[in-house]
Amino acid sequence: MAIDDLKLPVEKLRWECDPQSFDFETTSDIPGLEGTVGQVRALKSIEFGLGMQEDGFNIFLAGEPGTGRSTTINNLLSKRAKSEPPPKDWCYLHNFKSQDNPIAIPLPAGMGCQLACDMDEFVEGVKANIPKALESKEYETNKLAIMEDYQEKNSELFGNLEKEAGEKSFALQRTVSGLVMVPQKEGRSYTQEEYDTLSKEERDKLDEVGKDLSEKLNDVLRQVRENEKSTKDELAKLDRELGLFSVGHHLDPLREKYREFQKVLDYLETVQEDILLNLEDFKPQPPAPQLPGIRLPRQEPSFERYKVNLFVDNKEIQGAPIIFEANPTYNNLFGRIEHVMQMGGAATTNFTLIKPGALHRANGGYLIVDAREVLINPFAWDALKRCIRNGVIRIEDVLEQYRFMTVVSLKPEPIPLQAKIIMIGSPWIYYLLYYLEPDYRKFFKVKAEFDSRVNRTPEIMKDYALFVSIHCREEKLLPFDRTGVAALLDYSARWWRTRRSFLPSSWRSRT
Repeated sequence: MAIDDLKLPVEKLRWECDPQSFDFETTSDIPGLEGTVGQVRALKSIEFGLGMQEDGFNIFLAGEPGTGRSTTINNLLSKRAKSEPPPKDWCYLHNFKSQDNPIAIPLPAGMGCQLACDMDEFVEGVKANIPKALESKEYETNKLAIMEDYQEKNSELFGNLEKEAGEKSFALQRTVSGLVMVPQKEGRSYTQEEYDTLSKEERDKLDEVGKDLSEKLNDVLRQVRENEKSTKDELAKLDRELGLFSVGHHLDPLREKYREFQKVLDYLETVQEDILLNLEDFKPQPPAPQLPGIRLPRQEPSFERYKVNLFVDNKEIQGAPIIFEANPTYNNLFGRIEHVMQMGGAATTNFTLIKPGALHRANGGYLIVDAREVLINPFAWDALKRCIRNGVIRIEDVLEQYRFMTVVSLKPEPIPLQAKIIMIGSPWIYYLLYYLEPDYRKFFKVKAEFDSRVNRTPEIMKDYALFVSIHCREEKLLPFDRTGVAALLDYSARWWRTRRSFLPSSWRSRT
């Protein structure tokens, strides 16, 4: 074979895209691309990962920037999420049995907001009704009857004792140390001199009678204390009946409305019991004492414990949520407990200051994070592993173990995790995690790798033109004609060959 036969013509040294291979004049004549150019294998992996509901089938999107990782996953999830049911609302409520451990309650989407409004209306109604009931004529009459009965019983007890003491020449007198029995002579008490002039037999007899009357006095005082206790119980019962009427009038509609949610019904019962135990808070408060030149604020009782912290509100969500957390710090992912500084520098908090993180908002849907950002943020990766391993989202003060002084904080009830987590990163980060992080393989079992090059086929070239078309529309650019699209394809092929020539031989062999 002659050497001339092995020569290539100049036009064969590089590939040129023929503009006539396109059946459009400009990109305005064709629709936009639905999907991604190439990446068939990555799309299959994503579909597989999204379809698996078992634990651990989270997804890692591996690929170089610009390969369409974020756009592809957003497009796929947007279509998929529309057909999925919206997740539940989550509310945090005050725990009356253990106030440091707020209760988490799930409700259907939209009902969390209703519960918050219903509880606000309930408190306002009770605040108005209980004082009115306490000032009613019927309540005052019943209370007066109980007090009169108490006084009559005591008067009868002391009257009988005084009568018996008078018959035995003794009288009941009040001293600094309390009530005592004192012997009488001619309508007055014995003096010390008169007592000393009595014979031994007379003194012994007088002392014996006094001792007997003193024992009866102790019995009367014991009976008075029992009467006082029973009277307090009757007054408390009267207040409780009044409170039950006032509170039950407002709680019965709520019990009927939320009858399918046992956790809400249990909470309403604890609210009722707490109100009945703290009826004094609903009575008109006396004005605060004022000092000359100093105006003290009036201390009003707080009813904040009856509020609802609408932690996650999915009322406006259509389908499953898709959350992309661009800054996956620990607090942004897992939520936080805020504190309020009081006078003197003390920090306090309560269940209304619990704030959600991206995982809470994505619960029941999808969370997308950048792998590099998760790894460089302190505590984020370790906490994410614990969250996936345990299947719950726990809000904790991550800096608590590093403080010299403890800060008042809460330990809210954890919320079950039901989200698909998708990490986006370069192949280098994927292989680092795969080989150096044992837990990673259990929690991210699906890898979707986006290739940085695709085979040149007529179908790929057509998709490329559709890709240019949709970007021209989104970025409000002038449309490309067929020669412009062909020039872009020429440049893409030349750029890849130039880039590949600078890659290490081991990398070129893999690509």
